[in-house]
Amino acid sequence: MTINDLKTQITVFRAQVENYNRAISEVPNDYYGEDYKRYRAMVNIHRYQLNRAYGKLEKYINKIGGGIGLTYLTAFDDGQLGTIESAVSSVLQNLDRIIGRLDGMSDKEFENLLADISQSKEDATQGKIAIKDIKNPHRAYWKFVFGDIRKWINKNKIVSTVIAGLAIAYLVYLFGWNK
Repeated sequence: MTINDLKTQITVFRAQVENYNRAISEVPNDYYGEDYKRYRAMVNIHRYQLNRAYGKLEKYINKIGGGIGLTYLTAFDDGQLGTIESAVSSVLQNLDRIIGRLDGMSDKEFENLLADISQSKEDATQGKIAIKDIKNPHRAYWKFVFGDIRKWINKNKIVSTVIAGLAIAYLVYLFGWNK
């Protein structure tokens, strides 16, 4: 595979994601009518196609794009519309970044990247949680978030103590315990 082939495939994938984004934003008002049934069928077809396309490009996207695979899974999931729309927006931004990185990549860097991908026996997540092992990606995402917060609190003890004190003072004020 050449750098131009990958760029073309990711650009086509981005266009498919953009079409999906337009499709999910046009929800019919009548949830029980025929229009809604057609809408759901169309969105499910989009999801099916995007999941297949993502599976094909996943190792490249995770390597070049920073491994935000959970966001991709959320975007192409059958969940809450608001969550899906924000995840799709993040996916589009990530794909734009990937295309930009490929534009700035030399052929030698791309060959090294391909060699790195083919030699790698690890997951594309590089030692983090493997997407294939996750039954609930939302739970894993929040474990990451709270784990990062915990690391930050341990690293910045003075600042976190001040923030905790302010939060407690606010709760005391809010509930009127200071009177």
